[in-house]
Formats: sequence, structure tokens, C-alpha cells
Amino acid sequence: MPRSKRLIINGRFLKLHITGMERYAREIYNRLPREGVVAITPTTPLYGLAGYAWEQTYLPRKVGSDDILWSPTSSGPLLVPNQILTIHDLSIFDHPEWFSAGVRLTYATLLPRLARRVRHIVTDSAFSRNRILEQLAVHPDRVSVLYPGVTTRPDTLTPRGAISNVPYDYI
Repeated sequence: MPRSKRLIINGRFLKLHITGMERYAREIYNRLPREGVVAITPTTPLYGLAGYAWEQTYLPRKVGSDDILWSPTSSGPLLVPNQILTIHDLSIFDHPEWFSAGVRLTYATLLPRLARRVRHIVTDSAFSRNRILEQLAVHPDRVSVLYPGVTTRPDTLTPRGAISNVPYDYI
């Protein structure tokens, strides 16, 4: 009997400390149904080149030809074309001074190729979509804006400079 299609999550973010991209990915991942969804994670936290190497070598072997992979943190395996890639921004190109030489080289090499290879790209603002179209030269039909949401549990939020009369959902 053939295996049913699965949504495979590039779960490297589940082993990392939580920054903005990891928070985004966790919030969505925690709301996905568990049936037919599989997160593939490394056994230990992998940062930098070790993490990118894991994504390029180990992860593609775990994704079947009928599966679709979601890579939520701006990187993923080049060998998996049936992939949805979330690119949050292009700060690596817009502000290279914020990143180490190794990170700049990795993204300058990986991201344009990955963006042209994946099935679809998701980003979280119209500005980022326009930058992706300009910088990475992908067809506009392959890039969608999905605005991020936030939890409705105020105890999990620590807004800085929040205005007291603005609901947490809008902060």
C-alpha cells in the first residue's frame, strides 16, 4: 500500500534558542495538526555551518518523493524541490555588516539557488516580497505574503514599548 503524502517540517529550529524566526516557526508548528505532519530534527542543536550541512545532507534523505517540505527559517536543502521556503527578509544582502563573513558567504551562495529551486516562497511582508523578487529573481507567482500572527496568550508576550490600549493581538 502506498504511503500517504506528508508535510515534513525542517525542524532544525526546534533545537535552537528562540529568536524571531524560531518563534514564528514554533507558533505555526504548534498549531499544525499532528496527523500527516512530521518534524525532522537534528539530535543536538546545530548552529552555523554544521546546521546548514545537516540541512543539505541528512534532511533530504528523510523527505520522500510524495512529501512536501516546509523550511520556515530562510534556509533549506537544495536537493528538495518540493519545498515551501519561508524567507523572512533579505537583511543578509541589505545589511551584510550585521553578519559574519561565513554567514554572508553561505547565504549568498545558498539563498538565490534555493529560491529558484523550491516550489513556493512565503514571506511575511509586501516589502520583503518585493526585495525577494528584485534580489533573487524569482517569478512573482512563486512568492506569497502571509502575515505573521501572534499568540492570544498575554502571559507569553513581553512587548517592549507597548501602548496600553492596544490589544496584544496587534502588538
